[in-house]
Amino acid sequence: MMGIDAKKAAILAATFFLGGAAYAAVTSSVGRRVCVSLVGKGLKLKDGVACSLVTAKENIDDIVAEARQQNDGSCCDCEETGNSRA
Repeated sequence: MMGIDAKKAAILAATFFLGGAAYAAVTSSVGRRVCVSLVGKGLKLKDGVACSLVTAKENIDDIVAEARQQNDGSCCDCEETGNSRA
């Protein structure tokens, strides 16, 4: 088992390696195209999720409005008898 210092050194080395690999990927023409493609797909996914959430919110608002409309006619007759549940 590695000690604390060896573990920190391994994490630091991995960070430098991954940073160098990311820099190499971004600066090469092929890597740049791949990065642009990935970011584009991520943005498309974000827009799709946002659209789905708006649609779901609209459906929930419609359900709540229908439920309130149904409850308007089936009150506990508190206006007629003077009783209130407030």
